[in-house]
Amino acid sequence: MADAVSIDCKSIGVESSEGIRNYPASVAIVNEDKICVYNAVINPRNLQISDYRTRFHGIQAQDLSRGLHIKVVRQAVSRILKNCLLVGYDVSRSLRLLGLGHPEDNIRDVSTYHLYTRYKKYNPTLRQLTRSYLSRGLEAPRTAVKDATAAMDLYLKVAEFWEEELVNETDSSECDEDSYYTD
Repeated sequence: MADAVSIDCKSIGVESSEGIRNYPASVAIVNEDKICVYNAVINPRNLQISDYRTRFHGIQAQDLSRGLHIKVVRQAVSRILKNCLLVGYDVSRSLRLLGLGHPEDNIRDVSTYHLYTRYKKYNPTLRQLTRSYLSRGLEAPRTAVKDATAAMDLYLKVAEFWEEELVNETDSSECDEDSYYTD
């Protein structure tokens, strides 16, 4: 198995011709040892910010003004994610915010994993998952580092079983129907 890293991206609201849209404000990547290997704030450069969302993630105007250009962040994140198993909560949202992609079969999204969603008609929040399965809460402000770490903890709790399921799923889909019958 490739090295696993967990990603989380926080957003701000910016004005656009279609109204308010999400724009990445910060991104963090945590490894399997729960060490933060990347943590950056992104400067929205000349965009009109309509909602800093400070109450959720703690990022303020002065933090953004010292942030990196989105292109620099994209390059750094792409380099780290290359050949990695990507873990997170709603991974597609973080990737979409950053304008990045990742091979689907190398993504483990704890927001949709069947063992974590089996009793719900909806995907539980990261806060609900950490409370239910890790017996701890997520306190505000919810930084990208905290949320990436929580997602990694959730993955590691079931990683062996999850990966075994995927191997078995792949093995059964590659079986030749005729191989079940002997002459």
